[in-house]
Amino acid sequence: MLKKFYRTIHVSRDIVKINKRFLFDKKRFRFLDLSKVKPNLIILGSQKCGTTSLHNYLNEHPDIFMSTPIKEPGYYMFDNWSKNYWNTKGVNVKTKQELLIEHMLKGYAGQPYFGESSTYYTQDEREIQYQIPEHIINEIGIPKFIYIIRNPLERLVSVFYHIKKFNGYKESFEHMLSSDKSYLNTSLYFSRLKAYVDVFGKENIKLVFFQDLVKQPHLLMSEIYNFLELGDYQHSGFKRFNNTSPKQKVKFTTISFKAIIGPIKKEKILLEKQFNLNLDWNLAKEDWVL
Repeated sequence: MLKKFYRTIHVSRDIVKINKRFLFDKKRFRFLDLSKVKPNLIILGSQKCGTTSLHNYLNEHPDIFMSTPIKEPGYYMFDNWSKNYWNTKGVNVKTKQELLIEHMLKGYAGQPYFGESSTYYTQDEREIQYQIPEHIINEIGIPKFIYIIRNPLERLVSVFYHIKKFNGYKESFEHMLSSDKSYLNTSLYFSRLKAYVDVFGKENIKLVFFQDLVKQPHLLMSEIYNFLELGDYQHSGFKRFNNTSPKQKVKFTTISFKAIIGPIKKEKILLEKQFNLNLDWNLAKEDWVL
């Protein structure tokens, strides 16, 4: 009975759960008020670039706690957008504090970094529409950001299979591209990052390449921990999460490719200049068009 009671009230060996809002840290002999814990590590996106995998990898580090059970709470756009979004998903959240305590901090034990992975923050033009950088700096000051990018054409193909699988999308790839500009806008990485760079500076944003997350995750995670000024952590393995694309993938039509390739190439140049990069994305028409 005592062992069962111990497991019931302890979040970890040193952290005791007093109630929904308060924890007690036995080691440091202090109370932790969960209502005052704010996300200070933010994976901005981009959607379908490995954010779910990175979220889970980061959560393994002893000094990082990633939002649980909701990975993408949209905390910093709650009043303007995510409150209604979660209500439509059957998660009845009335206040921002309720979102935080009930849906983001399950298992939190006082880690220095509390992270979330709301790709909504760089979808379409929401960073401007909802003034997300301003909400963040007003509430928390200057956190650390991680932004994952991949070949924009690959990302668009991956999005198509994602919405087919999870949203029941029945239309063609061509229709997706021509009917909703948000998919292209989300792939314009320089434009999505600009508002964050303007407010927080490049030094607080870690740009991550999707191919590194896939091919050399050990090295990449070490780089990220260095960026966060944390000790390194040796992961036992790296499982891929949320992979929705089949081996045989759709291609662009000549019309759809022509409509998107100009903006994508322009953004590539701007991103390379801003972050001193040399992006080796394959954007050749013959490899992407039917």
